[in-house]
Amino acid sequence: MRKWMLVIVSILCLQLFGQEKEEKISADLGVSISSYFIWRGLVLNSSPQIQGWGEGQWGKLFGGMWSSYSFVGTCSENYPYLGFSTNKFKLTLADYPEGVDDFFSFDKSETCHSVEAMVDYVMPDKFPLQVKVATIFWGNDYQVKDLNEEDQLLCEQELIICEEKNNYSTYVELLYPFSIGSTDIEIIIGGVTHESAFYSTQEAAIINCSVKGSKKIKITESFSIPISYQLTFNPDQKTANTVFVLSLF
Repeated sequence: MRKWMLVIVSILCLQLFGQEKEEKISADLGVSISSYFIWRGLVLNSSPQIQGWGEGQWGKLFGGMWSSYSFVGTCSENYPYLGFSTNKFKLTLADYPEGVDDFFSFDKSETCHSVEAMVDYVMPDKFPLQVKVATIFWGNDYQVKDLNEEDQLLCEQELIICEEKNNYSTYVELLYPFSIGSTDIEIIIGGVTHESAFYSTQEAAIINCSVKGSKKIKITESFSIPISYQLTFNPDQKTANTVFVLSLF
């Protein structure tokens, strides 16, 4: 973990001190309503959500928080992130805490946090394929162990040492965007490289095959509402889901 942190912090520091003095700080935010909470092919909550984000940016550096809350009170997620980007390349350090309990607990044996290093790269405009590689390198992401009942009981009673090792769950995604008329289309395929409890897989698997369409609905001459519709298949779980998103601002 220390090597990962050293590399990421070094890159961010180089970007920070490499900023030109005239760079200004900017901020933005957004709120949307979603019919489901689906992330990388996984249904995290099947009830309607209100989702929001706030982000600050200084030159190539950015940081913010993405949140999702269920209308029926069964889901509350807050994902902080920090990174830097160029025209074609983006490096992000993101945290996916499970729920809100013990948010400030960073004891690796009991923390709810899962910290991820994510790299995004956009290929040249003639073929604007977007490539994402994301690896959980610290926190609540462990190798799956098959223990018999006796060993499991001894572990729970702390009579034997059952050390849990980082699993380094890795998600890889390809996204190809194009337009048909006034509708923007995205074709997405993503999967994990090995067994992962974090992604609920028992081996390397494709977990996200999606088609997403987005467009703006014109309300007045000066006001329009962005909407999107996404069809998502998870071949590993043999599921199919649709998501409708209405962006308020």
